[in-house]
Amino acid sequence: MISLIKIIILFLCLSSCSIINTGYFGIFYENFKSDDLGSLEDLKAAIPYSFIKVSQGKRKATFVLSHIDKNDIEYWIGASQEQLVIVNGAIIKTLGLESDFQVYKKDWNKISKRHLKDNYSSSISFKNPDLRVAELTNSFTDGTATKGCAKSVLNLKEIRSIGFKKEDTYCLDTSGIVISTKQHVFPLSKDPLEIEFHYQY
Repeated sequence: MISLIKIIILFLCLSSCSIINTGYFGIFYENFKSDDLGSLEDLKAAIPYSFIKVSQGKRKATFVLSHIDKNDIEYWIGASQEQLVIVNGAIIKTLGLESDFQVYKKDWNKISKRHLKDNYSSSISFKNPDLRVAELTNSFTDGTATKGCAKSVLNLKEIRSIGFKKEDTYCLDTSGIVISTKQHVFPLSKDPLEIEFHYQY
């Protein structure tokens, strides 16, 4: 309950503008270090912004939507100003994590509309451990619809130069919006990043 009150106080301090002043997150970092985020209902009641619940193994965190650029790329900010950059459900860049990566593609404005539909290749780099540039391929197929998912999409992604090959899953609603996903983004991590999207329109 105390942690929930702290979350409410934090978001009362935030501006109602579409771009959030991320300086507030540093002040409240200690309040978000716990893996116990409380129930989804508590989070929705406490957070008046679009947010995502992110988990990897036992670790959990909440990120708030900072802004969406002209290419429909979303920028999500964490408690200590960690950042996830997401296009149509797929993480294409991380900042401030123990390990970070970035996917490079010149025409994200085209990819953002066709992601999860058309196969494509791009370049990717990692930090800690470092990998300068490697080719990343994405191959999409329809998955089996499950409870809560109007449609499921599978992405077989591969970085041949390091022998990395994993399958990501995306759960879409009836409007074609990604509402949850499991993504293998770090080659040395056995656990995928799991994300639940909660948009406030």
